[in-house]
Amino acid sequence: MIESRRKYTLAEFRRAFPDLFKRYAMKDFYNLESLDPIEDDTLMQLYKESKAALAGTITLWGDCIGRPGDNLYALKEITGTSEKGIVFEFKGAKIQVYNPRNIYVNEMIIAINGCDKIIWDDISFNTKIEYLIDKSDQKVVANIVRGEHHPNLNTSEPCFMLAAW
Repeated sequence: MIESRRKYTLAEFRRAFPDLFKRYAMKDFYNLESLDPIEDDTLMQLYKESKAALAGTITLWGDCIGRPGDNLYALKEITGTSEKGIVFEFKGAKIQVYNPRNIYVNEMIIAINGCDKIIWDDISFNTKIEYLIDKSDQKVVANIVRGEHHPNLNTSEPCFMLAAW
């Protein structure tokens, strides 16, 4: 029953935002291919200068907590960790991206196309998920630490994306 409700919601969202989750349209809309990858410290500087997406929908490998488009996440802070990673802090949520690679930023999007691990701790949904890359077959494994969530992961999508809408 949960799965059918999720599919109905996703289909409804796609009608409202038809270009957002189609990969080819997303590239055109956010113009990712015209951007050069940047370093972690450049991302933090662009955020401080308000030249990066400041709020929007979060997806991890195309998956999100809650119904897509229902939740607007506003960035409070972006910091680095001692374990070579980036921490995105939102009101009620924190996402840690370990060993990020290929970071793309403009006013509409923050996208990371590669990483080793992501921890999403969403207090508002009482959910904590640890996403790991299985090195043997390059699949993403989601470990539900707290709460209930049914990940629907697509490894062709960016491992982290904050998309303004």
